[in-house]
Amino acid sequence: MEIEVFSLYKRFTNIFKLDVQGGSIYESYVADENTHFHRGKYYTHVKTPAKVEHVHPDVVTSLVRKAFTQKLIASGYTVDFETAFQSREDEIRNNAFSDIVQVFNGFRFRILGSSNRIYMICDPHLVIRSKASVGHILSLGVPIAILTGVKVSELSSSKTIGYIKEQNFQGGKIRIQKFDKPGPEDVEPNSISIEPRPEVIHNILSYAGRNVDFITLQRQKSLLDSKTASRDRFSQTLLTVDKLRKIFPLIFGDFTVNLAKDPLVVQV
Repeated sequence: MEIEVFSLYKRFTNIFKLDVQGGSIYESYVADENTHFHRGKYYTHVKTPAKVEHVHPDVVTSLVRKAFTQKLIASGYTVDFETAFQSREDEIRNNAFSDIVQVFNGFRFRILGSSNRIYMICDPHLVIRSKASVGHILSLGVPIAILTGVKVSELSSSKTIGYIKEQNFQGGKIRIQKFDKPGPEDVEPNSISIEPRPEVIHNILSYAGRNVDFITLQRQKSLLDSKTASRDRFSQTLLTVDKLRKIFPLIFGDFTVNLAKDPLVVQV
């Protein structure tokens, strides 16, 4: 098979070829948002005195990935690792949960290289982001037992820092176990937010008296209960990629990258 890394996909896929034209690669002596580290050296598309004539294909793939991510952000997308969405266009609004979580029709992407070619893989993905602090959730009458063991992050960051152990009723704080410390720590409940697992959000909404079945909503929006799930996901992928065409071509340095019109057909 021509593309071994994609052997799990059948016939029409969610894989689109990226046509890379031109381009020069240079060795860099500093690391920044435009560089790729490979085998002890930094490489960039930004012109320096040290032009490289031959470079490993992984370097070009990485630079294309960086350019794609940067163009997404510049075009109004929120990008978290390889997940992206547009805040205004993609949000699923519902007053029953909008103060606790935000839900978006987003997508996951990967930029991969194989046999000196570069491809974009795109998958529809329901993005759930925590919005409320633990303090706000508790103020709704939700018992701390529902949150015990749930991972938490600082309210100003999406990085997970630990998990909830219990509530310190004497000090009004929340006792958490941080991953980087041996013992528990008491923190202000308004300073942390929870990992928005669907089952946890569902329980929170139930205790808060909200009239919404969050598990069912999550499954419906993720196409998990669809009798034609594969076809529906493929259709959603085509719609997502059609939107992404607006950010192409990618132009960085001497490179120009275009997105193929049709998805890849894999011969099996």
